[in-house]
Amino acid sequence: MTNQAEHTSDTQQDSNPGEHLAALQHHFAQLFAGANVTVTQSRACPELRLWLAAPDCLSRRFSEAEQLAIANDPAYWSVCWPGGLALARYLLDNPTRVAGKSVMDIGAGSGIVAIAAALAGARRVIACDLDPIALHACAANAALNGVEVELLQDFQQAGEVDLITAADLLYDDSNQALLDAFQRQARDIWLAESRAGDIQHADYSLLASADFPTEPDIQQTDFYQRVQLYRRRVG
Repeated sequence: MTNQAEHTSDTQQDSNPGEHLAALQHHFAQLFAGANVTVTQSRACPELRLWLAAPDCLSRRFSEAEQLAIANDPAYWSVCWPGGLALARYLLDNPTRVAGKSVMDIGAGSGIVAIAAALAGARRVIACDLDPIALHACAANAALNGVEVELLQDFQQAGEVDLITAADLLYDDSNQALLDAFQRQARDIWLAESRAGDIQHADYSLLASADFPTEPDIQQTDFYQRVQLYRRRVG
């Protein structure tokens, strides 16, 4: 991941969306020729608009050098992945789950889940991502949707919150340890996974499954569009 911004040790809110958007556009343009972001109304969550990769810039074949650049510094924030879409849709459809609560979304990417939580009535929302460019995306997208979110790189520095949400974090087996780490900071935990398969953890229960293609559509196989929603209630 990129190191273009300093590590953020405390939650912060930044009210300059223009600077955040400029950072997104500049960073994305370095990855491959013609790369650009555009305002996109979500199909799965039409209540939301997001700065995402323009579909036309993803529709061509990439050179080996471009593929290497993308692999070395993947702009995960530029696409809404199935897990994030499913979790955002769930929160928008069930606002009582988050209304009046403090919510931290971990691995926030574009910020879609954090923004959905804010729109659903959460009293405090933290968007957490290791990638500082993703935090620019969260801030720019929050401003686009007229909500405020706090920005954080290290989720363990947030202190206790009412609810933790996380989507598509378990693609790497080493992230399985997060399932236990989350419980030290929240009594309620919601996960949405499209890549991990069944979560083999006794404390997490499968609640629902649904299909969500990426936005913009990057032609993933049907297998990776299937999202499973899990919940862990601690205490």
